[in-house]
Amino acid sequence: MREKNKVLIKRKKMLFILILIVVVAIIGLFTILRTNKSNNKIVSNDSVDKVDINIEDESDSTILEEETKIETEKTKEEKSQTTQSTETKKESNKDNNVKVNTNTNSKTNSTNQQTTTKQEQPKQEQVQEQPKQEQPKPVEPQPVQTETPKPKTCGIYQSITNCKYDYDSSSACYSAGDKLTEMYLNDWMDYNDANPNNPISREIQNTECYSVDTDNGVKWYLLVVCYGGSCSKNYKSIYLGK
Repeated sequence: MREKNKVLIKRKKMLFILILIVVVAIIGLFTILRTNKSNNKIVSNDSVDKVDINIEDESDSTILEEETKIETEKTKEEKSQTTQSTETKKESNKDNNVKVNTNTNSKTNSTNQQTTTKQEQPKQEQVQEQPKQEQPKPVEPQPVQTETPKPKTCGIYQSITNCKYDYDSSSACYSAGDKLTEMYLNDWMDYNDANPNNPISREIQNTECYSVDTDNGVKWYLLVVCYGGSCSKNYKSIYLGK
């Protein structure tokens, strides 16, 4: 809008200058024609009657003075009109600038008011929402997680030995197994000899020894192997006191 107003003002100024130039040119032509006419009159009067030269010169001079006065008055009036028009244009431009400034100020004030209202609204909402806040719930004590002890590893035969051991050396384990087998076979044969009508079948097949890894070194576990997979009695406790 400001640029458009500036362009319009420039155009008006150019038109005004052109009008002034045309008016001045017309006035100049008019004065030249008037002077030429007056000079022709003087020449004709001199040819007709030389006696009246002084009178006519005086009359012509008076006429010229009056005309010049009239022209000067016209130019003064035109200048005053031009000055008045320029002043009115300046005042109109000032009014337009004042209106633009007032509009901009009103817009800025409105935007500031909107921003302040927007800033105040969330504050009011926060103030209104504060009583809605629930009281913090008591924190329930969480159970303390205790680390479960990792299962011990006691070697490759853990599934057989279950980390149990009977002897400190392999020789002691094998000798104990031979002793258990011999004692069992003696008891088994004695029973069948005493009870030929009601004999019993042999249950122990053999004995085996397995290593067990411990913190104090390698230990040994004695396994009694029976027919059928499981023994009916704890033969180690019967014959070896284990």
